[in-house]
Amino acid sequence: MSCPSEQLVASLDTLSLHAFEAFCEDIAAMFGNTAECTQDSAGHGALSDLKRQFKKLAAVNQVQTQGVMDGTFQILLDQAGLFVLAGVFVMLPEKRVLETIRSGTLKDADYINDAIKEVGNLLVGSWDRVFREELKDHKHFKQADTFVGSIWDDPESHIGLHAEQDCRYVICRMKVDEFPEFKCAAVFPETLFETRSAGKSPEESTAQEKPAPTAETEPDSQTPESAFTVAGDKSDPPAAEVTPSVIEEASADTPAPITEAPPVMESERDEPMPGPVSEAIAHLTRQEPMQAESEPALTGAKLPSLTAAAIMNPAVLWLEPEQTVEEALSQMQRHNIGYILIGRDGHLEGLVSRSDIAAAISPYLRPVFAHWRRPVDDATLKIRIQWFMSRTVHTISPDAPLEKIMQTMMQHAVRGLPVMDTDGQILGLVTVYEVFAALLNRSGLCLTGRPHQAPPGVR
Repeated sequence: MSCPSEQLVASLDTLSLHAFEAFCEDIAAMFGNTAECTQDSAGHGALSDLKRQFKKLAAVNQVQTQGVMDGTFQILLDQAGLFVLAGVFVMLPEKRVLETIRSGTLKDADYINDAIKEVGNLLVGSWDRVFREELKDHKHFKQADTFVGSIWDDPESHIGLHAEQDCRYVICRMKVDEFPEFKCAAVFPETLFETRSAGKSPEESTAQEKPAPTAETEPDSQTPESAFTVAGDKSDPPAAEVTPSVIEEASADTPAPITEAPPVMESERDEPMPGPVSEAIAHLTRQEPMQAESEPALTGAKLPSLTAAAIMNPAVLWLEPEQTVEEALSQMQRHNIGYILIGRDGHLEGLVSRSDIAAAISPYLRPVFAHWRRPVDDATLKIRIQWFMSRTVHTISPDAPLEKIMQTMMQHAVRGLPVMDTDGQILGLVTVYEVFAALLNRSGLCLTGRPHQAPPGVR
């Protein structure tokens, strides 16, 4: 058996504490409550050593890790922890949370199972962020599974570890608002460290395993586009409406959301494959005059005069990241707009569209599903914008021509582009609807003559 890296093992206690502290900061920012964490103990022994601290119900998040550690480890919450945190997420009454802490059953946990999984998602995300920042060679964590119940009747079946498995563990105490203190723990099986060869870094091991490409191999040019597509890259964050009627309006009147594609790699072609409509538009902008000079046709030379500054909507609405989904949708309805810029003092931090909100709304908020509506559905009303806004915001310069605007929208699969000057100031917003309106309004002005034979489909 290879010995674990002494430096890695020595840092696990501190990293685990920092990760739990980051989780406390995240839920405090998300729900506006108080949360703090302190280390209780750390050690090395069998999994069964934790039985005293996690003897009742527990939530166990199995986390897949790659990089400096390769394999799976577990993050545990005791009975009080799983009911407190899930109760905070779905905004259960304090009295109900206290009852489940004392005498909650597996049936009670099943009722808020979705919230428990969301707690795990946020927990793993907080851990991943801390390890990326503080541990060299760490790649990523991913939540693999969540078990809720009693661990000890069959731990190997429930959480993938047998009772006497050799582990390193870090136990912390966490307190949220005025609820009772509870325990959480990270359990690292010794098998996580066995894959690290003594004296070899992950890069060295990887370099030995990977064969060098041959001279004829051209990985960049041969890589299919699908290799760069990130599955679930931007699942739109949860959002909600002010009233059921607004929900109906948002989902019915709003076009289907378009998820932003990942940035185009250098190995990919510069422009995406156009569809029939965009091909026709591109054909118009490229077409040579088909008539004598006295009767010129529609040409691309006229399009650059339509700049972003000329067609943008300067009346943009701003909200701060701490404001809620409910507030965002209320403002959209009040001002009849489809996009809100997120930031402070003119500094752009994100973008939220009506489509983002409508796509993330729980169906149980609709009147037809009112009978099955749960507290977790209502809780989406209070989620802060910062947790679901689009953080990668593509912008356009005010002097960008119409052709550049359309190319940028197609390349990144977006329908709205903030207009930003060289000083970083937002001047307005251009959406596909401003583009359509500009083309329609200026079509008569662009035609200085009619060709004898119009392009296919154009009258």
